[in-house]
Amino acid sequence: MSIRKSIFITIIALGLLSACGEQKPKEVKIDSAEVEKRAAELKAKAAQEEAELRAAKERVEDSLRKLDSLQQVKEHGHAH
Repeated sequence: MSIRKSIFITIIALGLLSACGEQKPKEVKIDSAEVEKRAAELKAKAAQEEAELRAAKERVEDSLRKLDSLQQVKEHGHAH
């Protein structure tokens, strides 16, 4: 019984070792034109998002100025 058990354990261990063995990393070829194209797309997207953020910030500032003017008119009868 112990021989069968040790053979079974050996087979399982060899299976695990072969399945989990170290594999060679695959070489990845990088196309520089594709990288430059993607970088340009990302830069353009970032610039567009930055412009949208600036525009939103300006809208908020304008809204705050209008709100402040309205509040001054309400309190004092005129804006400063």
